[in-house]
Amino acid sequence: MFLLCGQLQPHSIAILDLLKYTVGLGLFKRISTLEEARNRLHKLVNDLKASCLLLEGGADGIVKMHDVVHCFAASVASRDHHVFTLASGTVLKEWPAEDMLEQCSAISLPLCKIPGLPEALNCPKAESFILYNEDLSLKIPDSLFKGTKTLQLMDMTGVQLPTLPSSLQFLEKLQTLCLDSCGLKDIAMIGELKMLKVLSLIGSNIVRLPREIGQLTRLQLLDLRDNPRLEMIPPNVLSRLTQLEDLYMENSFLQWGIEGLDSQRNNASLAELKYLPNLSTLYLHITDPIILPRDFFSKKLERFKILIGEGWDWSSKCETSRTMKLKISASIQLEEGIQLLLKRTEDLHLDGLKGVKSVSYELDGQGFPRLKHLHLQNSLEIRYIVDSTMLSPSIAFPLLESLSLDNLNKLEKICNSQPVAESFSNLRILKVESCPMLKNLFSLHMERGLLQLEEISIIDCKIMEVIVAEESGGEADKDEAIKLTQLRTLTLEYLPQFTSVSSKSNAASISQTRPEPLITDVRSNEIASDNELGTPMTLFNKKVCFILMTLA
Repeated sequence: MFLLCGQLQPHSIAILDLLKYTVGLGLFKRISTLEEARNRLHKLVNDLKASCLLLEGGADGIVKMHDVVHCFAASVASRDHHVFTLASGTVLKEWPAEDMLEQCSAISLPLCKIPGLPEALNCPKAESFILYNEDLSLKIPDSLFKGTKTLQLMDMTGVQLPTLPSSLQFLEKLQTLCLDSCGLKDIAMIGELKMLKVLSLIGSNIVRLPREIGQLTRLQLLDLRDNPRLEMIPPNVLSRLTQLEDLYMENSFLQWGIEGLDSQRNNASLAELKYLPNLSTLYLHITDPIILPRDFFSKKLERFKILIGEGWDWSSKCETSRTMKLKISASIQLEEGIQLLLKRTEDLHLDGLKGVKSVSYELDGQGFPRLKHLHLQNSLEIRYIVDSTMLSPSIAFPLLESLSLDNLNKLEKICNSQPVAESFSNLRILKVESCPMLKNLFSLHMERGLLQLEEISIIDCKIMEVIVAEESGGEADKDEAIKLTQLRTLTLEYLPQFTSVSSKSNAASISQTRPEPLITDVRSNEIASDNELGTPMTLFNKKVCFILMTLA
């Protein structure tokens, strides 16, 4: 794995690419499923990071290599394993001598400047060919692969291939084929590569998936991301890929047919995916929820990003491996398959939810124990996020890290009555915008749910008065302070009724971790208010301690 990373771009190594490559090269012995390979890969990547041979890449699913380490890995691969590889950006003046190519086990030229390719590569021992290309004029000779019949992995990202080279049919051992960003047209020939386990066509501008793809019965991973022009997948093609485990259709095919509507349907139906018994990863957008087959979603799905309804896009950062974005009617949201995934979702977006007044009670009576991010928008009926008067005693949102509430016209409270202790105990980010019926965010009873808060944003809430309110009849100690000890950013905009952070005489404590926080009299902590009287209002009542806090 270390030597393989040394053949790639050091500053951006996608773990999914490593998975595609390792499956193609058969690096993991006695492993037959993609799931097993993924687990093994993550173990190795973590081991390499623990040894400082790989570094965090700064983005989800990306790792990188220090230039010195990368140079060492490339030199070892070249010296000990006959790998022909050059650093990114290197100008290849001429190809190696014939006798050297005959000994090559791999060729890797990531973003190198290549004057041209030989008419035929005579590399009878080569198992991989990796060519990341930025030169749109680079041509692939038709007979290029006649002398590379042992290839198991090929990646020609960025090579313009309106017509696939006929010599591709000689690669009978090929298990991974990546033709990303290749401007493809006719790709029917791929159906001849019967040993393929991985086929990646990301951003290749394809319009039609050929019927011949159905011949790839060993295929375990099919990546069709970023092909918005893909309009046709013939019926009974996907259903024949019975070994398929990962299917990525992010920002891609939307024209799903309806099974049983007529015998002459032109496109695949969603029901075909029900015939894939090993499917465990699914990225998919269904614009019309009416075409959802009954019991469509499988219990075997381990990773998913599923968008249902119009208006969604794929642009948001993927922070978890289980994401759902739903814009559906009340009748469909109770469908058993959707309910099943809701209980396992980690990042949930709900738009225009109808027939629901209490989110936790009506969508998941167990309090969404796995959810990490919740985004609610454009609902005319939601009154509470948690209604403790209706829930049986259970912790609500114990793992929730971020909560975003936008344009909820009837929302009165986040929590109605006192929730079970530890509810919201991991909440770090709370954003509320355009909720005209919301007077406060939390009650004093929810102090445990505030301890981890790092960011609070309240915008355009017409009757918002305080952030933390004392419930009527509450018995909280008058001298008790609400300790927002982790708070770093507080944004308050367009709140005409806002008076203070906390209600009545309770103090609000906002500080960074410091043993002796600064105690400041409130008279020096006024905030400008653009009200009719032009007088300043007091943001923090009685006492406040805060250090290096950012107020926006």
